[in-house]
Amino acid sequence: MTDDIIDNSEVRRGNPCWYLIDGIGDLAINDAFLLTGVLYFLIDKYFSEKDYYPQLCGLFHMVHYRTSLGQTLDINASKETEVKTYGKNNLFFVYFLFVHNFVYFVLLGLN
Repeated sequence: MTDDIIDNSEVRRGNPCWYLIDGIGDLAINDAFLLTGVLYFLIDKYFSEKDYYPQLCGLFHMVHYRTSLGQTLDINASKETEVKTYGKNNLFFVYFLFVHNFVYFVLLGLN
């Protein structure tokens, strides 16, 4: 949700981005915070008594952190006028796409 705002995207998965819906606009930023808060609320509610609770929380914090790093790399790379190097693209791949779309779900399954 915040990625769409940062990148000025107009469409996500064939639908208008949330922030572009009439009456939403900048409220989408708060909605993203609410979704994150609800996620941690649900983890606490349903998993706080489980032995793996600390690891589960750590996993979500780690993925959130690495996704944020990836978004930072994406923002900085999009501002460059020179041709992007493989090294920068590789960092973006590791911290954003790979962690966000693969590692997260594998680690959840292992926990």
